[in-house]
Amino acid sequence: MPPSSIPNAKMAAQPPNTLEPLHGPSYIENRLEKRRAQDSDSVSHPLSKRCRILKILSVPLALRCQPPHPLSVNGLIRKHCQDRLYVHPVKWTAQHLELLGYQFVRESNKKLRDHRHQRRRQKSLRLPSEAKIRATINHLRGPSIRDSKTTIVPEFLKTCNTIQLDKFRLPFEFKRRTITTLPVSGIFAHRRSAISLVYLDLECCVASKRDRSIGLSMSGNLDGPVWRMKQTQQRQLQPPNEAEDPYVVSVLIALAQILQYKPRPQNRSVNDPDECLESAPTKLDPTTLPRQAATDFKVQVLALARDAASLYLYTARIPSVSLDMLNEPSNHHDANVVLISYHVVQLTDCEKSVQNIKGILCSL
Repeated sequence: MPPSSIPNAKMAAQPPNTLEPLHGPSYIENRLEKRRAQDSDSVSHPLSKRCRILKILSVPLALRCQPPHPLSVNGLIRKHCQDRLYVHPVKWTAQHLELLGYQFVRESNKKLRDHRHQRRRQKSLRLPSEAKIRATINHLRGPSIRDSKTTIVPEFLKTCNTIQLDKFRLPFEFKRRTITTLPVSGIFAHRRSAISLVYLDLECCVASKRDRSIGLSMSGNLDGPVWRMKQTQQRQLQPPNEAEDPYVVSVLIALAQILQYKPRPQNRSVNDPDECLESAPTKLDPTTLPRQAATDFKVQVLALARDAASLYLYTARIPSVSLDMLNEPSNHHDANVVLISYHVVQLTDCEKSVQNIKGILCSL
Protein backbone atom coordinates (compact mmCIF):
# COMPACT_ATOMS: atom_id res chain seq x y z
CA MET A 1 0.00 0.00 0.00
CA PRO A 2 1.46 3.37 -0.89
CA PRO A 3 2.24 5.76 1.95
CA SER A 4 0.00 8.48 0.56
CA SER A 5 -3.08 6.34 1.06
CA ILE A 6 -2.56 5.79 4.85
CA PRO A 7 -3.85 9.18 6.05
CA ASN A 8 -6.96 8.79 3.97
CA ALA A 9 -7.55 5.39 5.52
CA LYS A 10 -7.21 6.79 9.06
CA MET A 11 -9.65 9.56 8.28
CA ALA A 12 -12.12 7.04 6.97
CA ALA A 13 -11.72 4.91 10.09
CA GLN A 14 -12.51 7.74 12.53
CA PRO A 15 -15.96 7.48 14.27
CA PRO A 16 -18.59 10.13 13.57
CA ASN A 17 -18.67 13.27 15.71
CA THR A 18 -20.88 12.61 18.72
CA LEU A 19 -21.55 16.31 19.28
CA GLU A 20 -23.50 16.56 16.06
CA PRO A 21 -27.21 15.87 16.55
CA LEU A 22 -28.47 12.66 15.10
CA HIS A 23 -32.19 13.06 15.89
CA GLY A 24 -32.93 16.81 15.83
CA PRO A 25 -31.39 19.71 17.80
CA SER A 26 -29.56 19.10 21.05
CA TYR A 27 -30.82 19.95 24.58
CA ILE A 28 -28.63 23.04 24.78
CA GLU A 29 -30.03 24.38 21.54
CA ASN A 30 -33.58 23.73 22.75
CA ARG A 31 -32.94 25.76 25.92
CA LEU A 32 -31.40 28.58 23.92
CA GLU A 33 -34.30 28.74 21.49
CA LYS A 34 -36.81 28.65 24.35
CA ARG A 35 -35.00 31.48 26.12
CA ARG A 36 -34.95 33.54 22.92
CA ALA A 37 -38.70 32.96 22.49
CA GLN A 38 -39.40 34.12 26.05
CA ASP A 39 -37.25 37.19 25.56
CA SER A 40 -39.02 38.01 22.34
CA ASP A 41 -42.43 37.61 24.04
CA SER A 42 -41.42 39.87 26.89
CA VAL A 43 -40.16 42.47 24.47
CA SER A 44 -43.20 42.28 22.22
CA HIS A 45 -45.65 42.45 25.17
CA PRO A 46 -46.41 46.06 26.11
CA LEU A 47 -46.09 45.38 29.86
CA SER A 48 -43.75 43.00 31.57
CA LYS A 49 -44.84 40.85 34.49
CA ARG A 50 -43.56 43.30 37.05
CA CYS A 51 -45.24 46.24 35.33
CA ARG A 52 -48.55 44.37 35.19
CA ILE A 53 -48.38 43.62 38.92
CA LEU A 54 -47.61 47.23 39.73
CA LYS A 55 -50.47 48.38 37.55
CA ILE A 56 -52.91 46.04 39.30
CA LEU A 57 -51.81 47.04 42.78
CA SER A 58 -51.56 50.74 42.09
CA VAL A 59 -55.26 51.51 42.65
CA PRO A 60 -55.75 49.58 45.92
CA LEU A 61 -52.51 50.93 47.33
CA ALA A 62 -53.62 54.46 46.57
CA LEU A 63 -56.92 53.85 48.30
CA ARG A 64 -55.29 52.33 51.36
CA CYS A 65 -53.06 55.35 51.77
CA GLN A 66 -56.09 57.58 52.34
CA PRO A 67 -56.76 57.84 56.10
CA PRO A 68 -60.36 57.29 57.25
CA HIS A 69 -62.53 60.12 58.46
CA PRO A 70 -61.98 60.79 62.18
CA LEU A 71 -65.70 60.30 62.90
CA SER A 72 -66.10 57.18 60.78
CA VAL A 73 -66.13 53.67 62.19
CA ASN A 74 -62.55 52.97 61.17
CA GLY A 75 -61.52 56.36 62.53
CA LEU A 76 -63.11 55.57 65.88
CA ILE A 77 -61.42 52.17 65.95
CA ARG A 78 -58.05 53.86 65.40
CA LYS A 79 -58.79 56.48 68.02
CA HIS A 80 -59.73 53.86 70.63
CA CYS A 81 -57.09 51.34 69.56
CA GLN A 82 -56.32 50.36 73.15
CA ASP A 83 -59.95 49.32 73.79
CA ARG A 84 -60.04 46.63 71.05
CA LEU A 85 -63.33 47.62 69.48
CA TYR A 86 -62.98 45.32 66.47
CA VAL A 87 -64.26 42.18 68.19
CA HIS A 88 -67.07 39.68 67.71
CA PRO A 89 -70.48 41.14 68.60
CA VAL A 90 -70.77 38.69 71.48
CA LYS A 91 -68.03 40.78 73.14
CA TRP A 92 -69.68 44.13 72.52
CA THR A 93 -70.03 46.51 75.44
CA ALA A 94 -71.87 49.75 76.11
CA GLN A 95 -68.99 51.61 74.44
CA HIS A 96 -69.85 50.03 71.09
CA LEU A 97 -73.45 51.21 71.35
CA GLU A 98 -72.36 54.73 72.24
CA LEU A 99 -69.94 55.01 69.31
CA LEU A 100 -72.34 53.47 66.80
CA GLY A 101 -75.26 55.60 68.00
CA TYR A 102 -77.73 53.15 69.59
CA GLN A 103 -79.64 53.62 72.84
CA PHE A 104 -82.09 51.48 74.81
CA VAL A 105 -85.40 52.97 75.95
CA ARG A 106 -87.80 51.03 78.14
CA GLU A 107 -91.48 51.38 77.26
CA SER A 108 -94.52 50.85 79.39
CA ASN A 109 -96.51 47.67 78.91
CA LYS A 110 -99.61 49.80 78.42
CA LYS A 111 -98.63 50.21 74.79
CA LEU A 112 -98.66 46.44 74.39
CA ARG A 113 -102.26 46.34 75.56
CA ASP A 114 -103.10 49.15 73.14
CA HIS A 115 -101.97 46.95 70.23
CA ARG A 116 -104.81 44.55 70.99
CA HIS A 117 -107.39 47.19 70.10
CA GLN A 118 -105.61 47.94 66.81
CA ARG A 119 -105.41 44.31 65.78
CA ARG A 120 -108.69 44.35 63.86
CA ARG A 121 -107.39 47.10 61.59
CA GLN A 122 -104.09 45.39 60.85
CA LYS A 123 -103.02 42.01 59.55
CA SER A 124 -101.34 40.38 62.50
CA LEU A 125 -100.41 36.94 63.71
CA ARG A 126 -103.06 34.50 64.74
CA LEU A 127 -103.69 34.68 68.47
CA PRO A 128 -103.71 31.33 70.26
CA SER A 129 -106.19 30.51 72.96
CA GLU A 130 -105.72 31.75 76.51
CA ALA A 131 -105.32 28.17 77.67
CA LYS A 132 -102.33 27.75 75.36
CA ILE A 133 -100.79 31.00 76.62
CA ARG A 134 -101.31 29.98 80.26
CA ALA A 135 -99.74 26.60 79.66
CA THR A 136 -96.68 28.23 78.11
CA ILE A 137 -96.33 30.68 81.02
CA ASN A 138 -96.67 27.92 83.60
CA HIS A 139 -94.04 25.86 81.81
CA LEU A 140 -91.60 28.78 81.88
CA ARG A 141 -92.31 29.50 85.53
CA GLY A 142 -92.06 25.88 86.62
CA PRO A 143 -88.89 24.08 87.79
CA SER A 144 -88.19 22.37 84.47
CA ILE A 145 -84.96 21.80 82.58
CA ARG A 146 -83.49 24.86 80.93
CA ASP A 147 -83.36 23.25 77.48
CA SER A 148 -87.09 22.56 77.59
CA LYS A 149 -87.75 26.20 78.44
CA THR A 150 -85.66 27.25 75.47
CA THR A 151 -87.69 25.16 73.04
CA ILE A 152 -91.14 25.97 74.47
CA VAL A 153 -91.14 29.52 73.06
CA PRO A 154 -90.44 28.45 69.43
CA GLU A 155 -93.12 25.80 69.70
CA PHE A 156 -95.53 28.45 70.95
CA LEU A 157 -94.67 30.83 68.09
CA LYS A 158 -95.28 28.10 65.51
CA THR A 159 -98.93 28.02 66.53
CA CYS A 160 -99.25 31.73 65.68
CA ASN A 161 -99.23 31.36 61.89
CA THR A 162 -95.45 31.72 61.57
CA ILE A 163 -92.75 29.71 59.82
CA GLN A 164 -89.56 28.82 61.67
CA LEU A 165 -86.50 28.86 59.44
CA ASP A 166 -83.99 26.04 59.54
CA LYS A 167 -81.02 28.33 60.06
CA PHE A 168 -79.96 29.55 63.50
CA ARG A 169 -77.38 32.14 62.46
CA LEU A 170 -77.63 35.63 61.02
CA PRO A 171 -74.89 36.99 58.72
CA PHE A 172 -73.29 40.18 60.00
CA GLU A 173 -72.00 42.53 57.30
CA PHE A 174 -69.03 44.87 57.56
CA LYS A 175 -67.67 46.73 54.55
CA ARG A 176 -70.36 45.00 52.47
CA ARG A 177 -68.93 41.58 53.31
CA THR A 178 -70.00 38.87 55.72
CA ILE A 179 -67.35 38.84 58.43
CA THR A 180 -69.13 36.62 60.96
CA THR A 181 -72.44 35.02 61.85
CA LEU A 182 -74.55 35.63 64.94
CA PRO A 183 -76.07 32.60 66.68
CA VAL A 184 -79.73 32.94 67.63
CA SER A 185 -82.33 30.61 69.10
CA GLY A 186 -84.86 30.91 66.30
CA ILE A 187 -85.79 32.91 63.20
CA PHE A 188 -89.44 33.29 62.24
CA ALA A 189 -91.12 34.62 59.13
CA HIS A 190 -94.73 35.62 58.64
CA ARG A 191 -96.59 33.75 55.95
CA ARG A 192 -97.35 37.00 54.12
CA SER A 193 -94.00 38.78 54.46
CA ALA A 194 -90.30 38.34 55.09
CA ILE A 195 -88.55 37.75 58.42
CA SER A 196 -90.71 39.22 61.16
CA LEU A 197 -89.10 38.07 64.42
CA VAL A 198 -85.88 36.68 65.89
CA TYR A 199 -86.00 34.70 69.11
CA LEU A 200 -83.04 34.86 71.47
CA ASP A 201 -82.30 32.96 74.67
CA LEU A 202 -80.02 35.15 76.78
CA GLU A 203 -78.74 32.19 78.79
CA CYS A 204 -78.09 29.42 76.27
CA CYS A 205 -77.36 31.59 73.24
CA VAL A 206 -75.57 34.63 74.68
CA ALA A 207 -74.18 34.08 78.17
CA SER A 208 -72.79 30.59 77.52
CA LYS A 209 -71.19 31.58 74.21
CA ARG A 210 -69.76 34.69 75.82
CA ASP A 211 -68.11 32.58 78.51
CA ARG A 212 -66.68 30.21 75.91
CA SER A 213 -65.29 33.12 73.89
CA ILE A 214 -63.05 34.13 76.80
CA GLY A 215 -62.19 30.55 77.74
CA LEU A 216 -64.08 30.61 81.03
CA SER A 217 -65.79 27.28 80.47
CA MET A 218 -62.46 25.52 79.83
CA SER A 219 -60.71 27.01 82.86
CA GLY A 220 -63.07 25.65 85.50
CA ASN A 221 -60.40 23.46 87.00
CA LEU A 222 -57.79 26.22 87.12
CA ASP A 223 -56.95 28.22 90.21
CA GLY A 224 -54.98 31.32 90.86
CA PRO A 225 -54.41 34.33 88.58
CA VAL A 226 -55.76 32.68 85.41
CA TRP A 227 -59.16 32.01 86.95
CA ARG A 228 -59.39 35.50 88.43
CA MET A 229 -58.47 37.03 85.08
CA LYS A 230 -61.26 35.09 83.36
CA GLN A 231 -63.74 36.23 85.98
CA THR A 232 -62.67 39.83 85.48
CA GLN A 233 -63.25 39.53 81.74
CA GLN A 234 -66.66 38.02 82.41
CA ARG A 235 -67.67 40.93 84.63
CA GLN A 236 -66.51 43.41 82.02
CA LEU A 237 -68.56 41.78 79.27
CA GLN A 238 -71.69 41.19 81.34
CA PRO A 239 -74.05 44.19 81.04
CA PRO A 240 -75.29 45.80 84.26
CA ASN A 241 -78.87 45.53 83.02
CA GLU A 242 -79.68 42.18 81.47
CA ALA A 243 -82.41 43.68 79.31
CA GLU A 244 -79.93 46.09 77.69
CA ASP A 245 -77.49 43.52 76.32
CA PRO A 246 -75.37 44.94 73.45
CA TYR A 247 -75.59 41.59 71.65
CA VAL A 248 -79.27 42.28 71.04
CA VAL A 249 -78.30 45.41 69.10
CA SER A 250 -75.98 43.41 66.85
CA VAL A 251 -78.82 40.99 66.10
CA LEU A 252 -81.12 43.90 65.22
CA ILE A 253 -78.45 45.36 62.93
CA ALA A 254 -77.90 42.01 61.18
CA LEU A 255 -81.64 41.64 60.67
CA ALA A 256 -81.87 45.15 59.20
CA GLN A 257 -78.97 44.38 56.83
CA ILE A 258 -80.91 41.39 55.50
CA LEU A 259 -83.97 43.54 54.88
CA GLN A 260 -81.85 46.20 53.18
CA TYR A 261 -80.24 44.00 50.54
CA LYS A 262 -82.86 41.30 50.27
CA PRO A 263 -86.17 43.19 49.95
CA ARG A 264 -89.31 41.17 49.50
CA PRO A 265 -92.78 42.46 48.64
CA GLN A 266 -95.22 42.38 51.53
CA ASN A 267 -98.03 40.81 49.51
CA ARG A 268 -95.94 37.85 48.40
CA SER A 269 -96.06 34.52 50.16
CA VAL A 270 -92.90 32.97 51.55
CA ASN A 271 -92.33 29.70 49.72
CA ASP A 272 -88.67 29.32 50.68
CA PRO A 273 -88.04 31.47 53.79
CA ASP A 274 -84.36 30.50 53.96
CA GLU A 275 -83.73 32.74 50.94
CA CYS A 276 -84.21 35.72 53.25
CA LEU A 277 -81.00 34.84 55.10
CA GLU A 278 -78.70 35.04 52.09
CA SER A 279 -75.93 37.52 52.72
CA ALA A 280 -75.42 40.66 50.70
CA PRO A 281 -73.44 40.32 47.47
CA THR A 282 -69.72 40.84 47.70
CA LYS A 283 -69.69 43.60 45.07
CA LEU A 284 -72.69 45.91 44.84
CA ASP A 285 -73.55 48.00 41.82
CA PRO A 286 -74.96 51.39 42.91
CA THR A 287 -77.27 51.42 39.88
CA THR A 288 -78.91 48.14 40.91
CA LEU A 289 -79.41 48.84 44.62
CA PRO A 290 -83.04 48.45 45.74
CA ARG A 291 -85.09 51.48 46.63
CA GLN A 292 -85.66 50.08 50.10
CA ALA A 293 -82.03 51.01 50.85
CA ALA A 294 -83.14 54.63 51.46
CA THR A 295 -85.80 53.83 54.06
CA ASP A 296 -86.04 52.74 57.67
CA PHE A 297 -86.26 49.08 58.56
CA LYS A 298 -88.41 47.85 61.41
CA VAL A 299 -86.83 44.91 63.21
CA GLN A 300 -87.93 43.01 66.31
CA VAL A 301 -86.35 40.54 68.70
CA LEU A 302 -88.05 38.46 71.39
CA ALA A 303 -85.66 37.39 74.16
CA LEU A 304 -86.01 35.09 77.15
CA ALA A 305 -84.31 36.18 80.37
CA ARG A 306 -81.54 34.12 81.89
CA ASP A 307 -83.74 33.05 84.79
CA ALA A 308 -86.68 32.40 82.40
CA ALA A 309 -88.86 34.67 84.53
CA SER A 310 -89.26 37.48 81.98
CA LEU A 311 -89.69 38.09 78.28
CA TYR A 312 -88.17 41.07 76.48
CA LEU A 313 -89.59 42.48 73.24
CA TYR A 314 -87.22 44.79 71.34
CA THR A 315 -88.37 47.01 68.49
CA ALA A 316 -86.21 49.40 66.46
CA ARG A 317 -86.40 51.34 63.22
CA ILE A 318 -82.87 51.40 61.84
CA PRO A 319 -82.34 53.91 59.00
CA SER A 320 -80.16 53.12 56.03
CA VAL A 321 -77.72 55.87 57.08
CA SER A 322 -76.89 53.94 60.25
CA LEU A 323 -76.34 50.78 58.22
CA ASP A 324 -74.04 52.66 55.84
CA MET A 325 -71.74 53.36 58.76
CA LEU A 326 -70.82 49.66 58.69
CA ASN A 327 -71.06 49.32 54.91
CA GLU A 328 -68.62 52.21 54.34
CA PRO A 329 -66.60 52.28 57.57
CA SER A 330 -64.02 54.79 56.29
CA ASN A 331 -66.61 57.46 55.41
CA HIS A 332 -68.49 59.69 57.82
CA HIS A 333 -72.29 59.42 57.89
CA ASP A 334 -74.32 61.98 59.80
CA ALA A 335 -76.77 59.60 61.49
CA ASN A 336 -79.04 60.27 64.44
CA VAL A 337 -79.19 58.11 67.53
CA VAL A 338 -81.27 54.99 66.96
CA LEU A 339 -83.67 54.32 69.83
CA ILE A 340 -84.33 50.69 70.70
CA SER A 341 -87.55 50.43 72.66
CA TYR A 342 -88.18 47.32 74.69
CA HIS A 343 -90.92 45.94 76.92
CA VAL A 344 -90.38 43.75 79.97
CA VAL A 345 -93.08 41.12 80.53
CA GLN A 346 -92.84 39.61 84.00
CA LEU A 347 -94.14 36.04 84.09
CA THR A 348 -94.80 36.05 87.84
CA ASP A 349 -98.35 37.37 87.44
CA CYS A 350 -100.13 34.98 85.10
CA GLU A 351 -103.16 37.21 84.39
CA LYS A 352 -101.11 40.24 83.35
CA SER A 353 -98.68 38.06 81.45
CA VAL A 354 -101.48 36.65 79.29
CA GLN A 355 -102.61 40.15 78.30
CA ASN A 356 -99.05 41.32 77.64
CA ILE A 357 -98.22 38.30 75.49
CA LYS A 358 -101.32 38.98 73.43
CA GLY A 359 -100.06 42.52 72.99
CA ILE A 360 -96.67 41.19 71.84
CA LEU A 361 -98.28 38.98 69.21
CA CYS A 362 -100.47 41.84 67.99
CA SER A 363 -97.46 44.13 67.59
CA LEU A 364 -95.57 41.72 65.31
